[in-house]
Amino acid sequence: MEANTIITKIIEEYYQIIYNYCYSNLNFNHVSAEDCTQEVFFTLLKKQKKLKLSKNIKFWLYRTADNVLKVYRRKNKLNDKVLSIDEIEIPVQNNFEITDSNEILDDISEEEYLLLQAYYDGGYGNKEDIARQFNMSLAQLYKRIHNIKLKLKQ
Repeated sequence: MEANTIITKIIEEYYQIIYNYCYSNLNFNHVSAEDCTQEVFFTLLKKQKKLKLSKNIKFWLYRTADNVLKVYRRKNKLNDKVLSIDEIEIPVQNNFEITDSNEILDDISEEEYLLLQAYYDGGYGNKEDIARQFNMSLAQLYKRIHNIKLKLKQ
């Protein structure tokens, strides 16, 4: 398969994932997340000849995103302070309306709510402590959060 075709497929498959990663790590700032995401994929294009474009590309993208985020924070003198809900900029990607934001949370249990709250209120700090608090491994924590998110999307 031609290298450009592979790069195009990688971008199509991972762009939104890397954007979401950058978005959450930059205190939900849409513009900063876009800048960093584009930088990650620009780096991919620059280094495509040196890279082995295999299934490990996802890990390379995340590692590159971490490096880009560090440089971006340093350049823009960003700190890792946790924002209040009123400070968060939420981009609208779908055409749907939410009439009562509490209705969404009616679909999850109290334990799931507390787990989500601990996971997101902790900033993006030590998730191992949160996992221990809920008597689970780190992998179980991530899986549980993923399942709760899927439940909320329905």
